[in-house]
Amino acid sequence: MRLITRHVALGCLSRGAALAGIAAALGALVGLVEEGNRAAFAAAGSPWSAALSRIPEVVFFASPLITVLAVLWAARDLVPASVEEGLGGAGVPGRRIDAGLAVATVFLGAVAALLGGWLAPLAQRSAAPDPAAAWARSGGAPEWAAAGWTWVRTPEGVARVQIEGSRVRVTRALAWGPRGPVESPAPAALPSRVLPSVDDVTVLSLPPAFLTLPELFGASTARERFGHLAAPVHAEISLRAGIVLLLAPASLVGLACRRVRRASRRWSFVAAFVLAAMLGLQASHVWATRGELPVLVVVLVPLLLGSLVAAAAWRLRTSVD
Repeated sequence: MRLITRHVALGCLSRGAALAGIAAALGALVGLVEEGNRAAFAAAGSPWSAALSRIPEVVFFASPLITVLAVLWAARDLVPASVEEGLGGAGVPGRRIDAGLAVATVFLGAVAALLGGWLAPLAQRSAAPDPAAAWARSGGAPEWAAAGWTWVRTPEGVARVQIEGSRVRVTRALAWGPRGPVESPAPAALPSRVLPSVDDVTVLSLPPAFLTLPELFGASTARERFGHLAAPVHAEISLRAGIVLLLAPASLVGLACRRVRRASRRWSFVAAFVLAAMLGLQASHVWATRGELPVLVVVLVPLLLGSLVAAAAWRLRTSVD
């Protein structure tokens, strides 16, 4: 890597780390406020561990904004217009600057994928080790989660199962009869091949936000097999993929804005990207979780909106200068 490219890439990464630190501080503050408002706070012990568990999640969701600001900050700080003109006169092409920013964006994307796919859900789960606490942190615990059991579909009807030690025990079974559901006199006699495994019950009992990426794919299969709604899991997978993919138009917006001299115009493009892409991502995720929109909308609509803002920034950069 050429010296100027390495210099710009490292400068962009250092500024991205600084912005991530600000997001982490805000995440810890939000976590403290949430834990302080919970009725179970007094019994939970120290609020700090629960508050710190929010940091990877907040940094991950803010990663598109961190990327566009880091690219713009590094470009305007390390290579201002006068320096870029001097480099151009010395025969250094501007694409080397863009290459350094692109390399930094790829690295930021890898970090965001690691945060969203593994670190954020694991941190959340460390603060809520049981399903009831996990659902409570996600906005409300279903009745079955608080009681430690769940319903699953079987070929004959439905069964209520719970984990006991290293096995799954059936506590109640209903079969579909001609006059409606009929109670099974011996629910424990159900064959094990029609019952979920311990791992299946675990992923069925946790909210999707608390599952790592491999566990989400396992939860999707388990939900479809045992009669649970799979839309929330598919929407969660699409949400995490959409956030990582948004880093591409975010970097394009930053690269275009570094060529815009007027500060008000630059920040207008940044604000348009945040409003169009990031809010669009959250809105489409809510509707997809409820099963009212296809999950592909969660990825495609924000990516399209962000790309439109990036295209407008590149198209208008020359007229703005």
